[in-house]
Amino acid sequence: MTFSRGRIVIAILILILVWVATWKEEPLSDQGAQTPQERATSAAPAISTDRKTGMTGSSSVTASTKMNNRPPIIKGLQLSPIPAYFGDAIRVEPTAEDPDGDVIQLDYQWQVNGVLIDGNNRETLSAEHVHSADKILVIVTPSDPHSSGESYSSSMLTVFNKTPEIVSVPPPEGREGKYLYQIVANDPDLDKLSYLLLKGPDKMVVDPETGSLIWEMTALPNNQTDIELEVTDNKGGRAIQQFKLKTQVP
Repeated sequence: MTFSRGRIVIAILILILVWVATWKEEPLSDQGAQTPQERATSAAPAISTDRKTGMTGSSSVTASTKMNNRPPIIKGLQLSPIPAYFGDAIRVEPTAEDPDGDVIQLDYQWQVNGVLIDGNNRETLSAEHVHSADKILVIVTPSDPHSSGESYSSSMLTVFNKTPEIVSVPPPEGREGKYLYQIVANDPDLDKLSYLLLKGPDKMVVDPETGSLIWEMTALPNNQTDIELEVTDNKGGRAIQQFKLKTQVP
């Protein structure tokens, strides 16, 4: 009888040990249980595909890495008005684009006859800097909040030069043995004028700055002579005056 009870106790102990061993291997609850596939998925980083580049990468890398900024581009420049005259304000109309859609800022550098105009970082060159025969260009540099693009130079614009005009009428003859004539000429561009005697009798002279012509008259064959005067603005504009002068000496 005693032996049988001992065997029963041993059997019960064995059952208890088996139950304890089985309980340790089972999960405590379904909430924390994961299949091998779930554990592999949670351990691996999520993979995503960039729609713009077509490249794949983990979501953590993609989220922390931004695309390289592409700078803005100047596609062309148009100067106006054409033709341009003395006193005109010159305006540039740039065509620019940014591949990333960023806000574009433009920097302007105007040059007149190869000299940079300081303090004129605008799309318009003020009229005070525009004179006849000037050669004008502008260099435009685009930028966005992240970088600057390449500078772009306009074509050269040459301001039109208007021709001077002689408005005075020469006296037909001299007085008291002298011939005096004050040449009067106007220039629409307000350029400084120079005066030149192209044809005339010996000892006739003209002041190149004032246009005052003088001649100590002497008798000449046929009692007359041909006179030819030139007025220039030193920029290619010129006016010619021709007339005949009586040379009879009292």
